Amino acid sequence: MALLEVKTSYATYTDCTLRVGQYQMDGSIAVEIFSRREGPVARITVCLCDSALAENEAYVDTNNCPWVVDFLEAKGLAKSTGRTRRS
Repeated sequence: MALLEVKTSYATYTDCTLRVGQYQMDGSIAVEIFSRREGPVARITVCLCDSALAENEAYVDTNNCPWVVDFLEAKGLAKSTGRTRRS
């Protein structure tokens, strides 16, 4: 598994992986960035209980992780649907 470099608003982490799970509330995708040295870096998705989400879609947390959209797109991990929702 390739390690990811993640530049947050606070620090740069060079040994990260993504942990993917599901939110208990609605079963939507939950994604966390995890540093092998420092532990959890950020939960980058949010649970908004939106039944219109496709199985492979999630809302990303741009409130707490303003860098996350650029990160996901630059690494080729996700692409924007153009939809937004307030939390």
